[in-house]
Amino acid sequence: MEVIDLKLPSRGFSISDPSAARCLVDQAQGNLGPEFGQADVDLDITVSLLLERLQQEEETRVTIYSSLQEVLQGDIKSLDRDLVRRIIHLASKDMRETQQENDEVQLAAGKTLVALAGTFYNWVMYELQCHVGIMELPPIYFLITLGDVASAYALRSEPFLVLTLSKLRFVLRLVETDQMKRALCGVVEGFAQAANLIFHVGDESPFPSCRAADYGFHVLPFFNLMSSSWLTSEDLELQQAAVKALGPAMGLLLHHERHRNTVFERLPCLLQQYEGGVDNLHVTMSLSQLLEVAYDFEVPLPDGKLKSICFALHTQVCDIAQLPGSENQVKVFYCLRLLDQFISFVGSRLKTDKEGSCVASLSIFSGIIAADCKYDQSKCADCCLG
Repeated sequence: MEVIDLKLPSRGFSISDPSAARCLVDQAQGNLGPEFGQADVDLDITVSLLLERLQQEEETRVTIYSSLQEVLQGDIKSLDRDLVRRIIHLASKDMRETQQENDEVQLAAGKTLVALAGTFYNWVMYELQCHVGIMELPPIYFLITLGDVASAYALRSEPFLVLTLSKLRFVLRLVETDQMKRALCGVVEGFAQAANLIFHVGDESPFPSCRAADYGFHVLPFFNLMSSSWLTSEDLELQQAAVKALGPAMGLLLHHERHRNTVFERLPCLLQQYEGGVDNLHVTMSLSQLLEVAYDFEVPLPDGKLKSICFALHTQVCDIAQLPGSENQVKVFYCLRLLDQFISFVGSRLKTDKEGSCVASLSIFSGIIAADCKYDQSKCADCCLG
């Protein structure tokens, strides 16, 4: 990737950007005040120069956006607010642009907003929400960015779940392209993960069951589509996006008793993806998110579904195509740790005459012990952070 070499303007340097020019004048006149240091001035000038180049150079816009993202990932609390507005304005304008030959610029603009949201979250979320209406589909890159922001800043995004999904529910009937469906999966995945995190760390709402019911009401229409037609689409990328969103969505729906039967009825649809073209790791990741909620909140699994899960996980361990210690296998062992009843299932498998099955079953016990240690370490780390 090309690296943008920015040199701060020296004395006598003429710059057209008004924000940068004002910084230089204020610095020269000593009007910045004691709270502003040289680093603050340099930050404003650097961002100003990047924005100026962004408006002038069409061919290197992606590279300029990448350089801007690196700057925004640092400490930018002192960044001039006019520059913040300009970043949002320019990125938003590029994300609305549909006449470009490729989507690299739009994606780069969206990533820039995600980086900016680390410090100016409300500003970015307000801009994104302005483009999500109830009468027409929002520009696709706003949806992609919305999902990325929700995933990156879960605790701050959770209050926007109802607002966002309530508006998107009204335009579901207008969704036709697989690309738009994938973007919606990303939005549901991000906000469902945010809600699950809130429930995990402790819901401070005076009526947590009402909150769970409200969230479930807005997630359910998307869940029904993702677990049916979207999951069986011929577009492999859409299948994968649906699989990744199903885990957080299922976990969220489990928080309210009213939706649990629906989740368990659709569970086979997720397990069937082990036999499809989707990366098995994504299937296991989603299954683990469902099992985490069931384990942590003591949600009983129906016997029939429990056996289906056990069989699917056992098959993954017996899969000789997987390298020992692969990421998927490690995640499978973590899922098994969450299934206390699985031990009896493995015991029954040990009674079989097939040597390969017995070896796989014994390896499961070893994996459960390792996953148990990692789980306990994770819990200790959470407690220390809390």
